[in-house]
Amino acid sequence: MRISMHLLLLAVVLYAGGCQNNENTINKAIVQVNYPILIPNYIPVEFELVKSELENEFFYLKYQNEEGSMRVELTQDSYSNLNWDKLLEFVETEENPYDLSPFFSYEIIGQFVGEYSVTPSVNALHFTFIPITRRGEADSFPYYNISAVGLNEEEFQQIVQSLKKYN
Repeated sequence: MRISMHLLLLAVVLYAGGCQNNENTINKAIVQVNYPILIPNYIPVEFELVKSELENEFFYLKYQNEEGSMRVELTQDSYSNLNWDKLLEFVETEENPYDLSPFFSYEIIGQFVGEYSVTPSVNALHFTFIPITRRGEADSFPYYNISAVGLNEEEFQQIVQSLKKYN
């Protein structure tokens, strides 16, 4: 009985330490990187932040449910290789170059525009995006990508719409 109480206490301390490490990494990223960090204000209640990583300008967050069967991953870096001009043109014209593709398209979700893809075989959703701005207003954009496994599109888009800029 005494050993199991010690193990339970150790598990609680390690869990709390992991939460603190994630919070420290997020706070460090907000101060350290040279672009706005995005943090979701909404995550499904059964998810928790299980990993945060910061290396130079690269920032990564991973949320998942207890079983690990559903997850959301948010990757951020200082420079995006997306075709910004085409994406911002899409905002103005709504002409999607991928209209004929059932699994890939340009999408506007909240304050972001990007490449949206669906992988039905593994129930995965991906959105690589930039903030919506006027064309010619910025010389470059940070790289933002959010991926989810096990969520429906409505919940995925709710997470994207909840992303808040820090820094």
